[in-house]
Amino acid sequence: MTGEKSLFLTSDEIADICRPLKQPAAQIRYLRSLGMVVQAKPNGRPLVVRDHAAFVLSGGKLKESEPHEVIRRSVPDKERFLANLQASREKARARKKTGGTSGGTK
Repeated sequence: MTGEKSLFLTSDEIADICRPLKQPAAQIRYLRSLGMVVQAKPNGRPLVVRDHAAFVLSGGKLKESEPHEVIRRSVPDKERFLANLQASREKARARKKTGGTSGGTK
């Protein structure tokens, strides 16, 4: 690459921004606290789009809905989980009352 920058920040650039943090999970938390959208590479290291980092670090702000959409996809939905758990338990109770089983052992 002759003078051409990569689409993503390099590990060295991320290390400079996050210094003294060295652990990838800590770097990801720190970058997110700055307002960046950060993905994790398969090796656990942070992955940040260069133009996005430049935008955020220069004081740019995303629209209110944008970061929440990304976060919403990566955070478990506790209410949905609890509702599904409750429904599953109710079905199990109903099967128990009727004496029916659906492929499982009693």
